[in-house]
Amino acid sequence: MHIKFHIWVLGCALINLLATADVVVGSPQTIWVVDGNGFLGTVDSATGTPTIIGSTETSMSDLAIDASGNLWGVGGAGFQKLFTIDETTGLATLVGDMGAPINSLVFGPDGTLYGAYSSLVKINTTTAALTLVGPTGYQAAGDLAFNGGSLYMSGADPGGFGSDVLVQLNTTTGVGTLVGPFGVTSMLGLATGTDGVLYGGSGNHIVTIDTATGAASPLSMWPLFNGGFSGVYGMDIAVPEPATALLLIGGAALAFRRKQPIRPR
Repeated sequence: MHIKFHIWVLGCALINLLATADVVVGSPQTIWVVDGNGFLGTVDSATGTPTIIGSTETSMSDLAIDASGNLWGVGGAGFQKLFTIDETTGLATLVGDMGAPINSLVFGPDGTLYGAYSSLVKINTTTAALTLVGPTGYQAAGDLAFNGGSLYMSGADPGGFGSDVLVQLNTTTGVGTLVGPFGVTSMLGLATGTDGVLYGGSGNHIVTIDTATGAASPLSMWPLFNGGFSGVYGMDIAVPEPATALLLIGGAALAFRRKQPIRPR
């Protein structure tokens, strides 16, 4: 009975862990960033400390991380090329020519790679071919992110705001609905953290974004310096899959059971 009770407790922990997406709200994030010089690196959201990994050896307009943790990027001449990016060296490898400029990139929950510029598209990760979803009605400023089941885009100021804006996109039609202004310009990065928070990157600043209003709140920053890591041109955050939590808790339950002494009946 004692063993069964503890396994039941572990099972409850598993359910709670999966329900909360394996996260702790407000936890520090490791944000993957490509900068204006084509360098790949990471930024600690809490301190703003950047770590340079290496040059992609091309221009990059955005990056995205798939469910397996692989890095992808769009850039090159006219921002029309799709690349894979080596996370250990930063080197970009060409996948193909998309045939149209794309400056915003994100993987959907179902593994679909979405891109945007003036329209929302789906991108074939094998051939780089584009499939049109539809015009957004807004010019993409530089990134896409799924948050709370909805797709968001950082949009260029449509006029009258004096800042870039947060736009919610319909993944069936591509049509954009204005949420509100960020309050800052050049919001070239968007990413949802492991804590469910929508983060943004503007210049050398990391911000948090209110998905109800679009308002950005400063979180951290790093010093800009010549020849090194500069401002955000694209960003993403690797989020653990629920299956990872299942394996961790399952392993813990098995280990706990093995540690129990055999009791005579």
